Amino acid sequence: MIIGIDLDGVVFNTETYFRTYGELFDIKIGGKGMINPTELKVRKRYDWSKQERQQFLDEVVTEVEKTAPLMPYAKEVLATLKQAGHKLVVITSRGYLYDEEIEITKQRLQVDGLEFDKVIYKAYDKLDICKEEKLDLLIEDFSDNVEVAANAGIKCLYFRDASLKEVKHENVTEVHNWAEVLRYVLNCQEK
Repeated sequence: MIIGIDLDGVVFNTETYFRTYGELFDIKIGGKGMINPTELKVRKRYDWSKQERQQFLDEVVTEVEKTAPLMPYAKEVLATLKQAGHKLVVITSRGYLYDEEIEITKQRLQVDGLEFDKVIYKAYDKLDICKEEKLDLLIEDFSDNVEVAANAGIKCLYFRDASLKEVKHENVTEVHNWAEVLRYVLNCQEK
């Protein structure tokens, strides 16, 4: 199986950090709190000016990417999938905002001992990449990417945080942790 895997909110627990820093930043600038709590993207979650959004990104993005821990058991499940012969392709938007994100990610993958067959950076719109890589499965936490891939016939594991909107589609299975990911893939192998 060829499995496409997002990093932030899937392999790394960055979204918890972004949400927390978002609230702290909003308090710091005298904001009025979240206007759309089911949005994954911070820029859509708050009523910030363009300048405030850029300030938040400049202050937070690379720091979070350097420090956010791995999701529980991500490393172990990824190693199990790799050993079972699955091709693991990272499809991440990292590098889209700042070139520095690519080097940070390379270092994190090495330090954390994560092995992938391929890492694709600056992938904001992921559908074309999913098709080019001939994915059998996409593991993603951004509902927009999940919906687009599912509508194109790609099976998706929606790594959904409780605060994010639901995605109902025959090609989408919601998961909340890496044990559920492993069970899904094992069940696919049995069929």
